[in-house]
Amino acid sequence: MKPVVFIVIIIQLIFIARSLAQTKTYRTYYEHGNIQSITHQGIFMGCGVPVGTDSLFNRKGKLIETSTYVHIKDEKETGCHAITSYIEKTFYKSGNIKPVSQYYKVGYESEPVICDAKAYHAVREKTAPDNTE
Repeated sequence: MKPVVFIVIIIQLIFIARSLAQTKTYRTYYEHGNIQSITHQGIFMGCGVPVGTDSLFNRKGKLIETSTYVHIKDEKETGCHAITSYIEKTFYKSGNIKPVSQYYKVGYESEPVICDAKAYHAVREKTAPDNTE
């Protein structure tokens, strides 16, 4: 392995470890005590963003929706506005054996725009921690 590639991998692992150390999990509950949501807030490029997979539950405690976040840096912008996020929302409706997914692309502090699954998975592959190429 080339020394430059090794250094880049080490730097990426440091950033991943730092962001994981700064991740906070929040839980909200319905008034009768059942779980309503589980969300995760973390740091990406020094900015607070949702990270990992968030879950939303119905009043009976059944999972109804998940949102999985992947973030990348836009080279044309600076600061927090350089963050572009891709979101996979999966809906678990009662009676459906197979969940339905929708994909979104969103800039920092802007409204989500629907994108296709191919774009989401391409970004997810590039940002996967075990992808060292």
